[in-house]
Amino acid sequence: VLNGDYSGGITFDMFTLNSIEALSTYDGHNYNITTHEATVGPGKTFTVSAGYLSAPYHITFDGSAETDGAFNFYGGGGGDNFTGGAGNDYFDAHNGGDDRFYGGAGDDAVSFFDAYTTSDFADGGDGSDSVYLYGDFAGGLDLGAAQFRNIESITLGPGFSYNVTTRNNLVASGATLAFDTYYSAAGENFVFDGSAETDGHFNLTGGDGDDSLTGGAQSDKLFLNRGGIDAMFGGGGDDQFFVSSGFTAADSLEGGTGFDAIKLSADLGGPFKLAANTIQNIEQINLYTGRSYNIISDDANVAAGRNLTVDGHFLGAAEMVKFNGSAETDGRFTLISGAADDKLIGGDKNDTLKGNDGDDLLQGNDGRDTLVGGHGSDDMYGGAGNDFFVFTSVADMGMGAASDTIHDWNAGDLIDLSPIDTSIMAGDQAFTFVGGNAFSASGVAEVRVFDNGTATFVRGDINGDGTTDFQIKLDGVHALTAADFLL
Repeated sequence: VLNGDYSGGITFDMFTLNSIEALSTYDGHNYNITTHEATVGPGKTFTVSAGYLSAPYHITFDGSAETDGAFNFYGGGGGDNFTGGAGNDYFDAHNGGDDRFYGGAGDDAVSFFDAYTTSDFADGGDGSDSVYLYGDFAGGLDLGAAQFRNIESITLGPGFSYNVTTRNNLVASGATLAFDTYYSAAGENFVFDGSAETDGHFNLTGGDGDDSLTGGAQSDKLFLNRGGIDAMFGGGGDDQFFVSSGFTAADSLEGGTGFDAIKLSADLGGPFKLAANTIQNIEQINLYTGRSYNIISDDANVAAGRNLTVDGHFLGAAEMVKFNGSAETDGRFTLISGAADDKLIGGDKNDTLKGNDGDDLLQGNDGRDTLVGGHGSDDMYGGAGNDFFVFTSVADMGMGAASDTIHDWNAGDLIDLSPIDTSIMAGDQAFTFVGGNAFSASGVAEVRVFDNGTATFVRGDINGDGTTDFQIKLDGVHALTAADFLL
């Protein structure tokens, strides 16, 4: 225990303190303390308790010589100044004052609780360093390099609302700063504006309140995993929105510029109808495993001339994806199914629908659509427009009842077999179209067509042995020619 005026400075050498775990100070004096590397034993923690100091009395503590121990520092009511060492140091600044914290190396943490003002300062130094705020800051916090440097995460505690605006110099170039209100309850709202940031990144997590989160110019990560009506804006860069629970059509995810993606793992229940503002300027939605999805889009979800990819290729045989984009009039879709019997419906423009495994239903609607059935017995509807029905391998096409079916063939559509490499010679060899003739069994890969009065069949011999290796069925009778194929 120190009780006296040590403002002129006291330095502990290697013999001053041995096997001591704590130091406390009395009120009424100022203190200036410097420790030796040997003050704290390897792996030990040394606690400095200055919590009884009332303003204007303060303590300056320099533990920068420490290499293998750590400090817990509890400040008082004055403007304290704490410098940590190489360990994982902790600074409790809840008693107020204009405090300054320098973490040094290690994963350091500083708790201001509700005593924080923008006159306080924390520099985490090296390592992964954290700041904790617990108080009513709904009136606004303006944070920049004059408040925080080299801080990796700021946790905003429950029980309060927060309104935070950051300056461009808060996050160093290429660094990432996380803001987290995960444990906030309903009514405890988080408003964050990081739009001034030009060269750093944000990880932003809301709570159960109605949160409004805006990223900066670089690639940010925004997490929607609680309740409330949330509005998230990525800003510039290739942003990612991680949506795991609490997602409703009343939420708003706006990607901004760049290639922005939603990582969706939320249980959306039955048909989930997106509102006009639910998603905008999003380029990709990745569907995570563990559940099925049934999503209906709004015309405003994809801007004119833009493309939205909905990718479910990681989904298993028990995880169905249904996506209905029929309301879309001026944007495009790339829709990718998983291993279940999925249903993909495009809009009015030139969409791409990929079936993968399972017995899928692919419906292009208007536009010049590209339909790729994949494995399984698939039902394909091109809709209006001159569509491409693409087959990439013999393994994608069955025989008989297992074959793919084109239900609405129209003049101008094309059957694309060009991705299939026939097994005749080395290199990529094309099929020969023989019309209604039988296979010649002459060692040449061939495609023939015929009908039974109600349906038309396309059959292929991939190795020229005269036997059928695959079949495609077309509803109705159609006089197909070589011009209807890409061979």
